[in-house]
Amino acid sequence: MFFYPGFESAAGTRLRGVRLRGAVIAGARLGGAGGSRAKLSGARRVGADLTKAEMIRTNRKAADLTNANLEKAEFLRSSLEEATLKGANLAGADLARTNFAKASLAGARFTNARMFRTRIEGVDLSGALGLAQSQLDSACGDKETKLPPGLKPGPAWPCAKE
Repeated sequence: MFFYPGFESAAGTRLRGVRLRGAVIAGARLGGAGGSRAKLSGARRVGADLTKAEMIRTNRKAADLTNANLEKAEFLRSSLEEATLKGANLAGADLARTNFAKASLAGARFTNARMFRTRIEGVDLSGALGLAQSQLDSACGDKETKLPPGLKPGPAWPCAKE
């Protein structure tokens, strides 16, 4: 891994197609940054501020986003497989068609996050905060998905693979 010093504050920067596999950008302020099709698998962004970031179709497989602020960020069709999002703020984020397979989401906040066809098969959401039944009804889970008390699987679970 390496530390990418230019990311202490790259708010509003366009990162289309950038490849930063394994980069350490902890605490970075990337609010409003755009990263369409960026490859950030394995990157450590612990405590990073990605408020309103546009990260569409990006690969963040196994990325560490512990305590990251992802409020109102756009992650459409992104891969967050095996990512660590413990304590991350995903409030108001657009997570449509994002894949969370094997992600760690304990304490992650999902208040008002858009979860249309979000892949949560086999994911433990029992410690997630702010989840609403309407979000689960439009997401793609399965019998292995663990939910917080009071919530139930969506009516169309499991969803067809795309």
